Amino acid sequence: MGRLRFWQRLEERGAKQGLHEGRCETIIDTLPIEYPFNIHELAERLGCRRGRPLVLIAVAMGGKPFALWVGLRTMDIVFYEKNTPLWHQEHLILHEIGHMLLEHRAVAPPAWLRAVSAPVTHAAEELRGGWLDHTAEEEREADDFADRACRRVAAERVLATRARDPRSAAFLDRLASLSGDGELGWCQD
Repeated sequence: MGRLRFWQRLEERGAKQGLHEGRCETIIDTLPIEYPFNIHELAERLGCRRGRPLVLIAVAMGGKPFALWVGLRTMDIVFYEKNTPLWHQEHLILHEIGHMLLEHRAVAPPAWLRAVSAPVTHAAEELRGGWLDHTAEEEREADDFADRACRRVAAERVLATRARDPRSAAFLDRLASLSGDGELGWCQD
């Protein structure tokens, strides 16, 4: 009996993952991801599309690679670690955008962050809904969203590079031929 429940739970988890993938891809397909990619421009376009500003604020979070979405009455704010590489900032921000577009509820900023950041403290005072911790499933879904969105951004960058520079295109083709099956997925036209 225990073995059967294990396999049933595994199948249920796989079915949920499939739903996450489809849901994430559907939303990502609507994102205005262009080359050259700029996360701040994406946030501005999303804010306009949603009818409420999406503000990105870099905050020194004491070395914690962390981001936080705060949904206020009139706007959304994503606080993110400013002392981490740009590619990591983009992933952190896209993770929080994933929570927002997947309609997860905003979470309470931890006390240490409220203590070091006046903008976070001010945002907490204007909160437009109840604080709630994200579930493990919501975190996985937001991670999946960010991973897929980052891959889409990378694909746009590669395609733009191939179109601009024939030597880069030749290098990418050679790299694809070394990958075993002759394809690198997103590196192909």
